[in-house]
Amino acid sequence: MRLTLEDEVRKAKLTKTSRHVADFVLSNLSRICFMTADEISREMGVSDASVVRFAQSLGYSGFADLQKKIQVAASVHMENGSDGQLPPFERLNRIAPYLADNDLVQSMMKVITQNFEDTFKCNSIEKIEKISNCLIASRRKFIVGPRGSHDLAFLYASLFGQTLPGVHPVLSADANFFEPLLDIDNRDCAVIISFPRYSGAVEKITSFINKSGAKKIVVTDKATAPPAKNADILLIASIDNISFNNSRVAAVFLGELILADITRKIAPAEFTARLKKFNELNPVNSAETH
Repeated sequence: MRLTLEDEVRKAKLTKTSRHVADFVLSNLSRICFMTADEISREMGVSDASVVRFAQSLGYSGFADLQKKIQVAASVHMENGSDGQLPPFERLNRIAPYLADNDLVQSMMKVITQNFEDTFKCNSIEKIEKISNCLIASRRKFIVGPRGSHDLAFLYASLFGQTLPGVHPVLSADANFFEPLLDIDNRDCAVIISFPRYSGAVEKITSFINKSGAKKIVVTDKATAPPAKNADILLIASIDNISFNNSRVAAVFLGELILADITRKIAPAEFTARLKKFNELNPVNSAETH
């Protein structure tokens, strides 16, 4: 099966300039269909040779060859009635008008709705099913949340831990937060959640997990994000917001969608028995019975 452009970018060894070009291309796919390498270079402030080298680093003969792939993908989207994938940075241009809207609730709803639409376009139901199968089959599931993503990792671990055995949150509460990963092996999987500003610890953790043979499921905001580089399965969640922080709504939705798919695949008796154990140990329920 041919790799998608996002996969090609993620797996390629790119220079800093090429990563810059990659972000622009992935963020402007609909425009790239009709732009020349010279037009892209002038808009970005780089040389046209940089645009060509980016295409060549992905294995294409030049920019024209890469552009043909983008045009074919765009035509397929059109035939399927889709307006095409709009990656994260292209959405930034749409946020400014929302801030001028006097209705704050409507402004937020517009941005969040767009986040959902863009997240749906990046993640097929087949990918969700592949992740749920991986989680069910793995002996242990490590949910890794360094730095600013530990809240999402805690949520994912809570969701999956109520339905599956062997779920271990790995949160950046202290300097040695990675210790639970010391014994990870090829029977396990790791869900690595990382959004801007990306933690430098992720690269070391991913490299360590690579050596173990465990499957890596990465949840981040774009295909060129540092955590995406060595992912076995990549989930992209749009994080645009009208405030200063990253929106968590799309990432939370993906976690709940994975949970829903896990739930429908587990035998009802097994699922019910685990929830009963959870209720017995839940401090809130215990307090209510006294």
